[in-house]
Amino acid sequence: MTDAPSCAGCVGLRERIAALEASSAEKDKAVDKAFGELSRWQISANEWRATLSDERNRMVARTELDAKLEVVNTAIRGISRLALAAVGTGLTVGFGILALALQHR
Repeated sequence: MTDAPSCAGCVGLRERIAALEASSAEKDKAVDKAFGELSRWQISANEWRATLSDERNRMVARTELDAKLEVVNTAIRGISRLALAAVGTGLTVGFGILALALQHR
């Protein structure tokens, strides 16, 4: 490239072009840094998402838990009735204590 004839307006223009080129390089550097940070954030988010998915797979579903608790509660009510019947007949003291404990539950 050949040097253009120098003139007062051309010198100011060259300085402005040089400043714009420097500014553009700084902006490119900032964009590259932002993309690097975004990439690291995405990796971290994916790891967190995978951990959350693993936790969800290990947990019992609410409906399954409710069904199992209903079975346990039905069994407790049955034992409580048996214990109360045993107390009425004087069979054992242990059933009486169990029945009293279950009633206050």
